[in-house]
Parts: sequence; C-alpha cells; structure tokens
Amino acid sequence: MFYRANDRVQVSSLGLNILKRAVKRLNGIIELKSVLHEDSLFTVSLPC
Repeated sequence: MFYRANDRVQVSSLGLNILKRAVKRLNGIIELKSVLHEDSLFTVSLPC
C-alpha cells in the first residue's frame, strides 16, 4: 500500500492503490522517478 509522506497535504493514497491493482491485473508496470522535496513522476506501461 502507498502512504502519504506529508501530513500537510489533504489527499488520499487510495488512487495510487487502485492504480497499482489495475496495472497488476493488466500485467503492466508502474515506474516512479522522484526527487526529494520536489516533484514525483509516475509512468504506467501496459502491454499491447
């Protein structure tokens, strides 16, 4: 399960958990590129 690293932001990690489950069922992958205290980039790849 994903977690929230910052309590100041009022968002839920539920969306990422749903994405993870859906991508797994489709035999895809999720890649994450993140820089501390900056942006995070999620890339979802699904097979054809």
